[in-house]
Amino acid sequence: MLRPEPGHPMEDNMLLLLIVIYLAIIALEVPILLREGRRKELLVFAFLLLPGVCLTLAQYFGWYVPNPLAGVIALTAGWR
Repeated sequence: MLRPEPGHPMEDNMLLLLIVIYLAIIALEVPILLREGRRKELLVFAFLLLPGVCLTLAQYFGWYVPNPLAGVIALTAGWR
């Protein structure tokens, strides 16, 4: 699991590290995309980064994230 045990000295630092990493990715990519006028690529970047941030935070905080394949398996189980 990504999150350290409660009370561990790295517990608060881990969340800060995750935030810094995502801010660094944004700081490196977004200005280039804006300068070059690549608005569609910026939209795709945001569309892919946002779920990544959400899933990272979900794992860090221990939130329940359903398995997307469970629905596909349920739908296709009777195809045999």
